[in-house]
Amino acid sequence: MKVIEFLTNENFLIPFLSTAGASLTVIFLQFIKKVDTNREEKLYAINFMADVCFRLLSASIIIKKHTIIPHIKATQQILEGDEELINTMFLADEFDVLTDEQIEFDHLPNEYKVLIGRDDMELLQAFEMVLYFSKLNKTKNSFNSYVKENLKSQHGFTEKSPEEKTQILMSYWDYLDKLKGEKDRIISFILYIVKPLLEKYITKKSFLFYSKKNIKQLLDSIDKVKKKYKEMIPGSDHIEKSIHDGIQKIIRTKGTDLF
Repeated sequence: MKVIEFLTNENFLIPFLSTAGASLTVIFLQFIKKVDTNREEKLYAINFMADVCFRLLSASIIIKKHTIIPHIKATQQILEGDEELINTMFLADEFDVLTDEQIEFDHLPNEYKVLIGRDDMELLQAFEMVLYFSKLNKTKNSFNSYVKENLKSQHGFTEKSPEEKTQILMSYWDYLDKLKGEKDRIISFILYIVKPLLEKYITKKSFLFYSKKNIKQLLDSIDKVKKKYKEMIPGSDHIEKSIHDGIQKIIRTKGTDLF
């Protein structure tokens, strides 16, 4: 009885409730602040991803349009007998392209990736895949080595037989075609996989009262780039076609599709 009397005594109860209420208020406010910070960090990560996609898309399209395709066309003209063009390309060292170092975009801290991964693993994996594609240097490095070995010296090239010259130029064309395919893969992955996932993510109810202006502007910029360079954009079925091309296509043609 004494315990009950003590607990119900005004001298104890009122200060206790005041202290408990204040503590609960502090805890609640700390929880709200943590949730708010958590959502702000998620939107920062999405903004970062959208920015990287915009930059990678723009860079891939520009390289494809202004470097790879012009060199494919030039190689075709040379193979058709344009001697003046090949002299010009040797004099200007035009065979040696794509020698600049690639810009690294993988600067998003891991803790931000964890936040996104907990919400949408598909989005995180898609973004990581784009970064992986952008870092692939095997074809580019092989291409540069091939040019250095075969197309750096005009004197060395002119001493070769017509058949050897043709083979060198055809191989050069093959490398350019592979590089074009790699850029198309990045472009397609951003436009048809990552961007829709980014758009879907920011529509979550948890972000209803948060500003997404910068993210939406970046996504709009991606659309503008797509529209501006529409002739450089692969079709929406490009990724699916890429999966089923190559050796799988040959196997299916021969009627031995086992999968």
